[in-house]
Parts: sequence; structure tokens; C-alpha cells
Amino acid sequence: MQRRHFLQTLAAAPLLAAAPVPNIRLGFDTYSLRAFGWKSFELIDYAVAQGLDTIQFSSLDDFASLEPAHLKQVAERAARAGITIDGGTGCICPVSKSWTAKLGTPELQITQGLEAGIMSAPLPCAAIWATVTIGRRRNSWSVAWILQFKCSAKCARARKT
Repeated sequence: MQRRHFLQTLAAAPLLAAAPVPNIRLGFDTYSLRAFGWKSFELIDYAVAQGLDTIQFSSLDDFASLEPAHLKQVAERAARAGITIDGGTGCICPVSKSWTAKLGTPELQITQGLEAGIMSAPLPCAAIWATVTIGRRRNSWSVAWILQFKCSAKCARARKT
């Protein structure tokens, strides 16, 4: 860089500093803190302590309960704390190694994930987070992966509203 260009850039610095900053949310995915075994209230408290404004719940197990009364309490606490919640449900593909049958059918998990995301969020969430994996081989474009994706897409379309 030449001295002249540097000085021109330096002269424009106040204009750049005065430019409006986009409202970008900063938070975490609960999967990254799963080892602590925290539920929704502890996760909200942690986000507040870290100065964050968003939590992506990546599993229905992150809620102590999926009962409407509890989800309403989560929404109220998040609203008081200024936290936005994005919902999630984990793996929704029954042919995947990551599938957890104890949580119910893919359709049930999608339904519960949407309800939990909508009811626990201070502002209704517009989407739900879910995974389609083959365990440790996420980036494998094998026939099995394509089968899992088709299966998950079929389940998701069945719940689309």
C-alpha cells in the first residue's frame, strides 16, 4: 500500500465508524454445552452472564418439560433477559445412527420441536433445527446419506404447515 492510499483510507475512518452496525445476534447452540446437563433456565442464565442474546436449543431434552406451562415460563424468562430462542430437535431420520427412537417418530419430534420453539420463544421462531447424519460421516455423499435425506425430507413435509 502506498502512503497516499493509506492516508486516504485513514481520512475515511470517521465515516466508517459512524456507519450503522447491523443487528447481528450472538449466542450459542446448546449442543456445545451439553456436557453440563443444563436445562432451559440454566442455559438462559448462562447466556445472560456471557452477554449473549440468542440460544439455539438443539434438542428437546434441553427443556426440563415440554408442557405448555413450562414452555411459557421459559418464554417469559427469555423475554425478561432479552434472549431470542431458536428451536431444534436433533436427528429426525430413523435410518441414521444418530436417531433416538425413545423421543418418538420423526413426525412427533418435528411437531414437538416446532411447538417447543414457538411456545418457548419470546418471539415465535420461524424455523426448527434438525439433523440428518450417518454418525461421524456427516459429509459422506453415499447412497445411505441420500436415503436418510429423502426420509427426513418426507417426514418434514408431512409436518409442513
